[in-house]
Amino acid sequence: MRNESRVKRPYLGLSVPFLLAAMIAVPANAQQLLIAGKTLPLSLDAKQSITLTLQGQPDAFAVLELSLSGGLVLVASPALPSWPLELGRGGRTQYIVRLLHDGSAHLEVRSREESRTAALQITLTDIRNTPDLAQLYQSEGVFLAGESARRHLPGAPDAKTAIEDFDKAIAHLRAHHVKFKIEPMHTPVCHMAFIYDSEGSLICIHQRKKS
Repeated sequence: MRNESRVKRPYLGLSVPFLLAAMIAVPANAQQLLIAGKTLPLSLDAKQSITLTLQGQPDAFAVLELSLSGGLVLVASPALPSWPLELGRGGRTQYIVRLLHDGSAHLEVRSREESRTAALQITLTDIRNTPDLAQLYQSEGVFLAGESARRHLPGAPDAKTAIEDFDKAIAHLRAHHVKFKIEPMHTPVCHMAFIYDSEGSLICIHQRKKS
């Protein structure tokens, strides 16, 4: 009768919670895929950035809801100016990204903090290719371009106090027969309209809704 020795397998000594944590740990420069209907919480160290990937119908528009928990955060996507979020703790906003011809898009989220941690939640609420989302995307581009220019003006007010009363501003413009490019619209997080000035330049009138 032959004796067969058994080969002992080494014990890794890793608990299940440790393995799960190792699988979901994300390096600072990693990419994550946003899944429709699921909220992705992000916690960024000072000056840390992360790239989020979206996939769907080619040339469609992805609707994101951003909710800031604390800290200063900047978001950037292809074809749109980068946007420093001035929402304050608990502030929310809607952000629209256009997918490329291959049905993908990337969103960079970067902390603007020097020492503190920045935190936010991102939810992909919808991906469609419809005229209303196309109009909102166009409006968003004009608004962000205007925001970028405003930040370079000396003494410029912050986004929250730029216009204190949206309805009064619209009424004042109508009383002076100002031409509207896009009539006043109301999203879940803001009010906005687009007008032409006397030289034909396009101007965005924007006010965030109170949380």
